[in-house]
Amino acid sequence: TEERGRVSARDEVDLHGLTVEEALARVDVVIDAALLADRSEVRLIHGRSGGRIRGALHRRLKGISSVRAFHLDPRNPGVTIVML
Repeated sequence: TEERGRVSARDEVDLHGLTVEEALARVDVVIDAALLADRSEVRLIHGRSGGRIRGALHRRLKGISSVRAFHLDPRNPGVTIVML
């Protein structure tokens, strides 16, 4: 859960309403927390029309060595599934 700016490892994170910079910062924290919690997957909700966030997010994920793979959820293109 998220309380007063702290982020703990969760299976999914909603990035709606954030700027690109805020979304990328949130994703960095969430991936770190997920790795510490030994999670193998994180779902990042950017929305179907989240082109700017989705594009920046995918570029960032390509540069993170602990990210094994990622893809859009075939049932919901507004979600990126990240395998750690």
